[in-house]
Formats: sequence, structure tokens, C-alpha cells
Amino acid sequence: MKDIKLIHDLGAGSYGVVSLINLHGSVYALKQVNKQQVLQVDKVANVHFERDVLQAASNAYFPDFHFTFQVST
Repeated sequence: MKDIKLIHDLGAGSYGVVSLINLHGSVYALKQVNKQQVLQVDKVANVHFERDVLQAASNAYFPDFHFTFQVST
């Protein structure tokens, strides 16, 4: 996480925020999801479904999916 440089926040939702970031000279949109909130409202399947759709999608209307990771908090 120390290599990620926040440019600015793009928007917020029910249990996360999307930010524009710079990582090693490339610009990405980063969606941060609050695990505790997702578990509390039982939306884990929704988060996994969204990830799977973005991984499978390949057209101009969806952003390219590069990677996913989680931290230990």
C-alpha cells in the first residue's frame, strides 16, 4: 500500500470508496471495500460477483480489470 499515491476520490457507495491512484507511474481506479460493513450486511456474494463481471468483461463500457488484493485489517 505504500507504493499507492492517491490522486483524488472519485465517489463513494454503501460500503466503499473509489479513488484515482498512481501506482508505479500508471493511473488506476481503486475500489476500497470495507470488509466489516460487507460482512455485516451480508453482501459478500455481491462483491465477488462484481469482481467476476469486471474480470470477464472486455468492451469499451467497462474499465479494464488489472488485479485484486486485500490487506490484513
